[in-house]
Amino acid sequence: MKKLKPSVSINALLMILFFSGSISATPIFYDSRAAFDIAAGPLTGFEDFEEAKVDFVGATGPWNSLTDNDIFSSGDLAEGISFNANGGLVAASPGIVTPSWSIFPNVNGGTMDITFSVFAVNAVGLDLFNFFGGDLTVSLFDTNDALITSMSVSDSINGRFFGVVDTMNMFSRINISGGNHQAEGIDNIAFGRANSTRVPEPVSFTLFGVGLAGLSLVRRWRKDV
Repeated sequence: MKKLKPSVSINALLMILFFSGSISATPIFYDSRAAFDIAAGPLTGFEDFEEAKVDFVGATGPWNSLTDNDIFSSGDLAEGISFNANGGLVAASPGIVTPSWSIFPNVNGGTMDITFSVFAVNAVGLDLFNFFGGDLTVSLFDTNDALITSMSVSDSINGRFFGVVDTMNMFSRINISGGNHQAEGIDNIAFGRANSTRVPEPVSFTLFGVGLAGLSLVRRWRKDV
């Protein structure tokens, strides 16, 4: 008696296997620092602005590890990262806007750029604040300064965590905008290269298992024919 041939080809099953490894969206966003820390692993850089000396005194940017002004001295800020905003920047002391030292654009409606220059960066986590509450727009740019993606982040004066890990791209810049009458602030920035051995998302495990099972059936059918 002739056996029926499988209706699913090996090529189709290989496609399932391929997509099972790449089904995870990139970049992947996190609203919990704990979840971000697990996904990213130990990162090279961190900046919390705790070396600031005076608050709400405007100073032109960019601010980086070489900055020497009324707010920061040379070496106060982490290497490999810089901050800029149209209209300059200010630091805010604890309790005025945020729980600890943070930085904001010096003018309402200003947009802030976070630029990476030294380390390979594909993971960034930070606390976002909006002086007047409302949404912020976060835009990610690759090493050619081409836009990777933009997303709207609901925010408030109380702040929220925003994290991103991208297994396909490295970041050169992140832009944060609060619109015409907003004042976006940032604090506690972790940045660097994410752990390359990240665990696939559950849907990947499911598809991977389906693919393996299918290949096993095809091999069994071929032996029986």
